[in-house]
Amino acid sequence: MPNSTLPARKFALDYGRNKLAEMRGEGVRRVEIRTAGDGNVCDGCAELDGKIFDIDQAPLLPVHEESTGIIDDEEEGEVEDEIPICRCIYFPVI
Repeated sequence: MPNSTLPARKFALDYGRNKLAEMRGEGVRRVEIRTAGDGNVCDGCAELDGKIFDIDQAPLLPVHEESTGIIDDEEEGEVEDEIPICRCIYFPVI
């Protein structure tokens, strides 16, 4: 992984940790992982889509070491983004 992506990955992992802690504090006991559901979802995330976990057993997002997202730019076409991007989210299971 390029050194320039390490701060972005750390930020993403911290965000995942904080989101789970926030939900835990609100009494959420289980979470469902959902992807963006488009052609840019990596295989690792696709395997987790729709799966439900006890909040203490949920994988920390992002699950992959590195992924490159695609940014759609109408004027320039598709542009590769070199920053690790994960668009998966946790949904509380009530």
